[in-house]
Amino acid sequence: MRILIAYDTTEGQTRKVAQHVADAIARGGQEVQVVDIRRPPSGFSLDGFDAILVGASIHLGKHSRQLSQFVGRHIACLNAVPSAF
Repeated sequence: MRILIAYDTTEGQTRKVAQHVADAIARGGQEVQVVDIRRPPSGFSLDGFDAILVGASIHLGKHSRQLSQFVGRHIACLNAVPSAF
């Protein structure tokens, strides 16, 4: 199974949580990729993942504009596979 953990972070804590979750998934024998939505690798695509986890911080009761845009752009892919937020 190929799993994506896409995250957005302001102060770095969500990055730490995303990596911790990825390490646990990898120990379970699954392939996992961690991606900062603000700095995705060149040519990055959500295609080919069997499941997607999205993580983000909340500031003043809201998620970032970048996270909202990411989800909006990729809603079809997020709905096509098991996903969690």
